[in-house]
Amino acid sequence: KAELGGGGVPDLDAIETSVHEGLFGCGTKAFASMLEALDAELPTPPCETCGERMERRRGTAKTFDSRFGSARVLRSYCTCRSCGGGHFPLDRALGLEGKSAMPGAESMQADAEKTRPDQ
Repeated sequence: KAELGGGGVPDLDAIETSVHEGLFGCGTKAFASMLEALDAELPTPPCETCGERMERRRGTAKTFDSRFGSARVLRSYCTCRSCGGGHFPLDRALGLEGKSAMPGAESMQADAEKTRPDQ
Protein backbone atom coordinates (compact mmCIF):
# COMPACT_ATOMS: atom_id res chain seq x y z
CA LYS A 1 0.00 0.00 0.00
CA ALA A 2 2.86 2.37 0.77
CA GLU A 3 4.19 1.93 -2.79
CA LEU A 4 0.79 2.92 -4.20
CA GLY A 5 1.21 6.40 -2.79
CA GLY A 6 -1.51 6.25 -0.13
CA GLY A 7 -4.40 6.73 -2.54
CA GLY A 8 -2.60 9.18 -4.83
CA VAL A 9 -0.60 8.39 -7.91
CA PRO A 10 0.96 4.93 -7.63
CA ASP A 11 4.74 4.90 -7.41
CA LEU A 12 5.27 2.27 -10.09
CA ASP A 13 9.06 2.53 -9.87
CA ALA A 14 8.92 1.62 -6.18
CA ILE A 15 6.58 -1.29 -6.93
CA GLU A 16 8.86 -2.62 -9.67
CA THR A 17 11.91 -2.25 -7.44
CA SER A 18 10.20 -4.09 -4.59
CA VAL A 19 9.13 -6.98 -6.84
CA HIS A 20 12.57 -7.15 -8.47
CA GLU A 21 14.36 -7.29 -5.12
CA GLY A 22 11.97 -9.95 -3.84
CA LEU A 23 12.39 -12.16 -6.91
CA PHE A 24 16.15 -11.85 -6.93
CA GLY A 25 16.31 -12.49 -3.19
CA CYS A 26 14.38 -15.75 -3.62
CA GLY A 27 16.60 -16.70 -6.55
CA THR A 28 19.75 -16.02 -4.56
CA LYS A 29 18.57 -18.17 -1.64
CA ALA A 30 17.59 -21.04 -3.95
CA PHE A 31 20.92 -20.78 -5.77
CA ALA A 32 22.88 -20.86 -2.48
CA SER A 33 20.88 -23.89 -1.30
CA MET A 34 21.62 -25.74 -4.53
CA LEU A 35 25.35 -25.05 -4.24
CA GLU A 36 25.39 -26.18 -0.60
CA ALA A 37 23.59 -29.42 -1.59
CA LEU A 38 26.13 -29.99 -4.36
CA ASP A 39 28.99 -29.41 -1.91
CA ALA A 40 27.55 -32.01 0.48
CA GLU A 41 27.40 -34.59 -2.33
CA LEU A 42 30.95 -34.11 -3.59
CA PRO A 43 33.30 -36.92 -2.53
CA THR A 44 36.25 -36.21 -0.26
CA PRO A 45 39.22 -36.57 -2.58
CA PRO A 46 42.62 -38.01 -1.74
CA CYS A 47 45.40 -35.44 -1.35
CA GLU A 48 46.82 -34.44 -4.73
CA THR A 49 50.28 -33.95 -3.21
CA CYS A 50 50.83 -37.12 -1.16
CA GLY A 51 47.80 -39.31 -1.93
CA GLU A 52 46.72 -39.60 1.71
CA ARG A 53 43.09 -39.39 2.83
CA MET A 54 41.90 -35.84 3.43
CA GLU A 55 39.62 -34.62 6.22
CA ARG A 56 36.53 -32.61 5.37
CA ARG A 57 35.46 -29.63 7.45
CA ARG A 58 32.19 -27.83 6.83
CA GLY A 59 31.01 -24.29 7.31
CA THR A 60 33.45 -22.00 5.51
CA ALA A 61 31.48 -19.19 3.84
CA LYS A 62 32.13 -17.67 0.43
CA THR A 63 30.07 -15.17 -1.50
CA PHE A 64 29.53 -16.08 -5.14
CA ASP A 65 28.34 -13.44 -7.61
CA SER A 66 25.63 -14.79 -9.91
CA ARG A 67 22.90 -13.56 -12.26
CA PHE A 68 20.67 -13.41 -9.18
CA GLY A 69 23.05 -11.29 -7.13
CA SER A 70 25.49 -12.26 -4.41
CA ALA A 71 24.87 -15.64 -2.77
CA ARG A 72 26.57 -16.54 0.52
CA VAL A 73 27.36 -20.26 0.47
CA LEU A 74 28.65 -22.46 3.30
CA ARG A 75 31.02 -24.98 1.80
CA SER A 76 33.49 -27.56 3.00
CA TYR A 77 37.27 -27.46 3.07
CA CYS A 78 39.43 -30.58 2.76
CA THR A 79 42.80 -30.74 4.50
CA CYS A 80 45.55 -33.34 4.56
CA ARG A 81 46.95 -34.26 7.96
CA SER A 82 50.03 -35.71 6.37
CA CYS A 83 51.33 -32.83 4.24
CA GLY A 84 49.03 -29.93 5.19
CA GLY A 85 47.61 -29.44 1.71
CA GLY A 86 44.00 -28.46 1.22
CA HIS A 87 41.33 -27.07 -1.05
CA PHE A 88 37.60 -26.34 -1.37
CA PRO A 89 36.01 -29.17 -3.40
CA LEU A 90 33.04 -27.02 -4.46
CA ASP A 91 35.25 -24.22 -5.78
CA ARG A 92 37.31 -26.78 -7.70
CA ALA A 93 34.24 -28.58 -9.09
CA LEU A 94 32.78 -25.26 -10.29
CA GLY A 95 36.10 -24.07 -11.73
CA LEU A 96 36.05 -21.08 -9.38
CA GLU A 97 39.21 -21.51 -7.31
CA GLY A 98 40.51 -18.05 -6.50
CA LYS A 99 37.50 -16.19 -7.89
CA SER A 100 33.88 -15.63 -6.99
CA ALA A 101 32.06 -14.57 -10.18
CA MET A 102 29.91 -17.24 -11.80
CA PRO A 103 29.91 -17.38 -15.62
CA GLY A 104 26.45 -15.77 -15.75
CA ALA A 105 27.62 -12.81 -13.68
CA GLU A 106 30.72 -12.44 -15.85
CA SER A 107 28.55 -12.55 -18.97
CA MET A 108 26.21 -9.88 -17.60
CA GLN A 109 29.17 -7.68 -16.73
CA ALA A 110 30.67 -8.10 -20.22
CA ASP A 111 27.30 -7.24 -21.81
CA ALA A 112 26.99 -4.13 -19.64
CA GLU A 113 30.48 -2.99 -20.65
CA LYS A 114 29.64 -3.47 -24.35
CA THR A 115 26.59 -1.23 -24.09
CA ARG A 116 28.37 1.49 -22.11
CA PRO A 117 29.12 4.55 -24.22
CA ASP A 118 32.78 5.30 -24.78
CA GLN A 119 34.14 7.67 -22.22
